[in-house]
Parts: sequence; structure tokens; C-alpha cells
Amino acid sequence: MKRFLSLAFISIAFTSSSLANENVMCDTRHSDRVLRFPREWKFSVGDDPAWADPAFDDRDWGKISVPNAWEREGYRHYDGFAWYRVSFKTPKNTTGQLFVALGEIDDADEAYLNGTLVGGLGMFPPHYKTAWGQGRAYPISKDLLNPDGENVLAVRVYDGEQEGGIRSGRVGIYESRMPAITANLEGKWLFRAGDNLEWAQPETDTTDFQIVTVPSLWDDFGYKDYDGIGWYRKTFSVDPGELQGQMVMLLGKIDDMDQVYLNGELIGATGDFEQPSTRAYNHLRNYYFPASLLTQQNTIAVRVYDLEHGGGIYQGPLAIVTQKDYIDYWEERRKENTLLNDIRNLFE
Repeated sequence: MKRFLSLAFISIAFTSSSLANENVMCDTRHSDRVLRFPREWKFSVGDDPAWADPAFDDRDWGKISVPNAWEREGYRHYDGFAWYRVSFKTPKNTTGQLFVALGEIDDADEAYLNGTLVGGLGMFPPHYKTAWGQGRAYPISKDLLNPDGENVLAVRVYDGEQEGGIRSGRVGIYESRMPAITANLEGKWLFRAGDNLEWAQPETDTTDFQIVTVPSLWDDFGYKDYDGIGWYRKTFSVDPGELQGQMVMLLGKIDDMDQVYLNGELIGATGDFEQPSTRAYNHLRNYYFPASLLTQQNTIAVRVYDLEHGGGIYQGPLAIVTQKDYIDYWEERRKENTLLNDIRNLFE
């Protein structure tokens, strides 16, 4: 029995190490599922923004199993828009960062919790881009949840071809062991190829920028053969009155080099634009800055220099967290890794 338990721990050790190349901020294997959604969800083909409203009357909708391709639920050969809706009670006794996991969705999606957009991947027509092979995991604020009542999750999906819908994966609400998120930076950003240092400023005219999904390579948005400099921009809001001390901006992995501006101030960089190199493309970006830089409305501008192959902000996690939460996370991870190393040593 003792040997069996040790082997089980070793299995966990190797599983945990495999997360180095994924977004562990919201990974179901690095988190605890605190709510399992019902197997059957309300479902309708078509598209109407009113269906995101938790008060919408969906009693006339059909029901399908989730996860499963909608073709296997009777909607054979249907390509286009469709919506899912499910109601659930708020999970109790949670202290960590919560996120909703939706497995793999074919092809593009937007997820709304109680009417508020919490995440999405891919692009809808007329600028359609598939994200069919990517897992969906979207951080959610506890302020969006009804503590004693019903919640409604509505998911808008577009399928361009073949099977569509919430197809596979461990769906549910999860509690992450990662730091609590002050601002989630994944999702829709603005992008423009070219270079102009004035684009670092919050008041930049973004008329000629296009909407892209981050994290992803800029190759997925019409720049497959583009090597050079491009700029990303994103606006977000926080309540700065509750923040003090140091913050950490997590920007995942960037191919190849980057300079990062918050509200016009340079807060970090990886690589030397004057002596370009591809050596840092696989490095995680973690940039520290004082909370005093944050205002109610904020703008991030990221200057990226790609030398070859794919370019851009291609992998998460992307978020802003407090330095305290970040330190606590790494201390817990150190303890976990120490335990796993001790178990490995038993077999050496």
C-alpha cells in the first residue's frame, strides 16, 4: 500500500511538470473543481445578444448534453451560431481565484456569467478565426456571483465547419491554486504591425489597429509571414483604492522580445531590440510595478519584435496580481515541489 501511494504521488509530479508549457493560471489539473455543472444544458441554434441576459426566458429551448458535439445531439450538419445556458448555485467555502472551465469548444466562443462577458477565444464572422483546439478557462470575479441565489452561464458559440459546440473536457467551476487575479488580461486585444513609440501612450488613435485574441500567434490573424515589430494594446479597469505596494504583471510567453508599457510608463522588457535574439521566446514574462501606476481605467501597450517563424504573445498566463499573492503562490509551490522531490528520491 505504501508503494502504491508513492507511485501515485510520482504520477502527480510528472503531471505537474508538464504544465510548464501551458497556462497554469487556469488549468483544471492544477486546480480543484468546486462545482460540477449539470449534464444537460439549455440550447438553441441562432444568435441574439439578449440570450446572455440571466433573466431571459429559455423554457422553450431544447436540452443537450455537455460536453458533446451538437452534431451528436441531433443537430447534424449544422454550422453557424448557437447558444448554451445553464443555471447553478454559487459554490460555498471558496477562498482562491475561481474560473469557469468549458473544455474545448469548436470553433469560437464568448462566455457570459450573469450577463457579464468573462472570456472568449477565436473570432466571430465577419473576421472569423477558429480556436477549436484550445481549452477554455476563464477567471471569474466572486462579485459576479449571487451568493444565495441562482447564477446563469450563457455561452455563445460559432462553428465554421465539421463538428461544433462544447465538445470535450472537464467543465465546471474550479478554484485555482494560483494567485488571486486583480485583472484578467486574456481575451480581446488590439494589434497593429509596424513600429511607432507613440503607440505606447494611452491616448493613441487605434483606428488602424485590429482586434485579435491573446494569447495566440499573430500568424493566426493574417500575419503568417510577418517578421518584425508589432504592437498590442489592451484597456482594463480596476479599483485602485484597494491596491497598494507592488503588483506583478504576468504576460506569459512572447516570441521573441518585448517592451511593456502601463499607462505610458515602461515597466519591463525582455531582450534587446538593438541586438535582437530569439533566446527569450520561451521565457515567462513577469514584470513588477507599483500599484500607484494603476488608475480606474488603464492601458497596456506591448511592443513585440519577432525575428523568425511565429510571433506575438502566444501563451499565458496573462493577468495582474498583487506581489503578496504572487509570493504566497511560489512559497506553496516550493513546498509542493520539495515534497515531490523527496518522493522521487525514495526511488533513486
